[in-house]
Amino acid sequence: MGLKSHLLLAMGKRPSGEKPEERPSKIDLALKFVRTALRALQLLLALVVAGLYGGDLNRASKAGQDGPSDWIYATVVAGLSALTALIFITPFVKSHYAFSWDAVLFFLWVAVFGIFGKKYLVVDPRDDATQRMRNAVWVDLSNMLLWLITAGMGAFVFFKRRNTKTTPPMTLP
Repeated sequence: MGLKSHLLLAMGKRPSGEKPEERPSKIDLALKFVRTALRALQLLLALVVAGLYGGDLNRASKAGQDGPSDWIYATVVAGLSALTALIFITPFVKSHYAFSWDAVLFFLWVAVFGIFGKKYLVVDPRDDATQRMRNAVWVDLSNMLLWLITAGMGAFVFFKRRNTKTTPPMTLP
């Protein structure tokens, strides 16, 4: 870059032929921060659910019993959620392209919340295990809402960016 280019930049003008630097807007930076925080919460809560339900599955296995299918389902959903959050939290993954996967995970969490909410929210906690499962239901609800939020955010960003990109008009010969 020559002296003339430096002087033009100092005056707030661009030298001819140079493209302006693309800096992320404040909104883009805020969205990245929020996305990262939401993904971190999704990862943390998915690991909590995997630990809660996985611990019960482990105890059943040690007792020589088969694990209940609803506990297995909740553990699989938690594992898928943790893996997805771990992949999507990385800065080089544009997770808004996969907003539909977030929506799928939201519906899987709806099922987990429905199954365990029906079992544990309608009964009085008689012991520590029942109270622990009642608490787990609220963690399931939190997971469900987080996946709904990221699916909505991803859809918003996807369609916003898709609509702002323009293609050159087609010319007829």
